[in-house]
Amino acid sequence: MKKRILVLLTAVILAASLAACTTTSSSSSTVTTSVTNGNGQTTTTTTTTENGQTTTDTTVTGAQSETLRPKWEELFQAGAEGTNASGEKFYFAYDDPENISEGAVMIVSADGSELPLYMLGEIHLEDGKYVLYDVEGQENLPFEIVDGQTEETFGMLFKDGDVAEMTPVDKDTIIEDMLSIIDMFTPAE
Repeated sequence: MKKRILVLLTAVILAASLAACTTTSSSSSTVTTSVTNGNGQTTTTTTTTENGQTTTDTTVTGAQSETLRPKWEELFQAGAEGTNASGEKFYFAYDDPENISEGAVMIVSADGSELPLYMLGEIHLEDGKYVLYDVEGQENLPFEIVDGQTEETFGMLFKDGDVAEMTPVDKDTIIEDMLSIIDMFTPAE
């Protein structure tokens, strides 16, 4: 009888021990792939699997800037970058420094979160002021070139009285900087 009780007691203890041991298993994996096509457009796909649930996220970058790059490299020969008193960043690309006839102006908010102005088109000299006519024909941007605070800078004076203090930059710098802004604020097609 003692043996039987001992065997029964051992069986109960083993059963309780096995019941107390539970195994949980979780697994997760993430796989990211990037493919760049001949136009410089990069498609990045991230697939995450966690506990049997799979999610996929796809982003496409670079398409807009790479479409514009060859056109801009042919069109723009110089540029200037600067800021106004509010800290907004100004970018001005143009064709011929001696006789400006085409150009682009971008303004980025001081915190870098917005692109309040992007215009590209012909520039005409009218009554001593430049006027940038947007290629889409809906807007124009009058401005004057005035003396800067130093010999190395110039000012862009706009009709609302705002002045951007501009520093000339080379062709490659203005194109790269403006294309990176295009990529940041324009969704890829």
